[in-house]
Amino acid sequence: MKNKYFKFNKKRANFSVFLGILITFFLISCEEDETNLGIDHEPSAAVGFLNTDTEATEGGAAGVLEIIATKNVFNDVSFDIVVLEGDGSEVTITDSDGNSGTSFKISKGTKQTNLSFVISNNSDFTGDREVKYGLTNLVGDGVFLAEEEIGSGSDKVYAEFALSVLDDEQAPPTVSFDVASASISENANTMHTITLQFAEPTPYAGTFDLALSGTAVAGDDFTSDAVAGIIPISFGVGVEEIIVNIMPVDDAVAETDKTVILTMTNLGTDILSGAITEYTLTITEDDLPTVELIAEADGIIRAGSGSGDIIGGGIGSSTQMSSGSDPLDNGDKNNRHSLSRWDISGVDLSKVISAKLVFTATDDWTDAETNAGGTTTQNIHHITGDDSWDETVLTWDNAPVFDATPFVTGTFAAVGAAPAPPSATIHEYDVTDTLKNDSDGKFSIRMTVSADTSGKRIRYSSKDTGTPENLPKLIIVSTL
Repeated sequence: MKNKYFKFNKKRANFSVFLGILITFFLISCEEDETNLGIDHEPSAAVGFLNTDTEATEGGAAGVLEIIATKNVFNDVSFDIVVLEGDGSEVTITDSDGNSGTSFKISKGTKQTNLSFVISNNSDFTGDREVKYGLTNLVGDGVFLAEEEIGSGSDKVYAEFALSVLDDEQAPPTVSFDVASASISENANTMHTITLQFAEPTPYAGTFDLALSGTAVAGDDFTSDAVAGIIPISFGVGVEEIIVNIMPVDDAVAETDKTVILTMTNLGTDILSGAITEYTLTITEDDLPTVELIAEADGIIRAGSGSGDIIGGGIGSSTQMSSGSDPLDNGDKNNRHSLSRWDISGVDLSKVISAKLVFTATDDWTDAETNAGGTTTQNIHHITGDDSWDETVLTWDNAPVFDATPFVTGTFAAVGAAPAPPSATIHEYDVTDTLKNDSDGKFSIRMTVSADTSGKRIRYSSKDTGTPENLPKLIIVSTL
């Protein structure tokens, strides 16, 4: 009985082993019959590009674009190739059967299809460029589109492919303004020339435009060859530079400075823009507001034993201002200083561009310069004290405080026997900076001579001269 039981258990054990083997083979056969083929231990196959990029020359030989799945596909798989970036209009993609377009397939039982591409020659220089491709509309069982790099070794696929298109045409030269800006006065009465330079003689003929903008108004402020705000430019073969002309118009109207801006535009394929593509011409205003002020007070003071005297019986009746001898010697009665004052209360000093004093020299300075040992130098000092001084009671002792250091000087040759203006008798002094820093509405100056003239003096016409053109003037030019 025992042997029978043992034989029975042995048979039972053998049957269990056999059953286990049978189940294992069944499971293996089921796994191998799986229709979704893909990466090892993955249920599906990824589809993408075999390479990430390549380059090809326009008009050159056909290139190869390889589309691959990570494993053989169970049935035909179709897909579309789309342009993600760039211009793909010059690229034609074709399959092995000669079909071109965007829709292609991987055949059943294979894992790869090789497409060819050619790039047409456009005969124009457009430069090297890149076209980036991707896949879409994938149709088939057990496949999916790679959204990134997937797999390893020969089964690696990529989601995108970049085609670098190399231009086979000669690069045209660049064109540039020779400078970025310039200026011209509106009353220049001359043509302003603008130069555009090519980097090398032009190998082709071509055209481009200069678009006008800025604050200047065509016709009112300038003239040019522009039509509707565009200056058309054409050039032939072998050209190295182009000249454009702008003529300012003097309108005799006080305005601010104006600008004409020329910008390169509509450059064709036969020319490239260079370093300076915009040019600004500033038309400066010559009709700025100008005020001519006549001195409201002037006087002469004498030092030394003559202290307190008013020369000429009162400055109000004197037609001359005079200066001479040592400018700061209080003990020399021959030392004379002249004072002048202008009312500037109506001037906006923040807008002042320039200011100058204009004096008319009188009498013969020859003796003064002989005694001084050469050409005299006139010094203009700023009166920093009380500007309300009265010319009728002005003396050396009550004269207002002044800056001992002159803020402007003038060295002039002897005027000779008082020639009539406006010959060499007109002397001008730039007082712009000092005037702009004055703040009490009055501008007063004190004039001295920088050398000892031994009693001889230099003389200018005063405000009481009988000749209007000889009056002492303060001429101020301001912005608007």
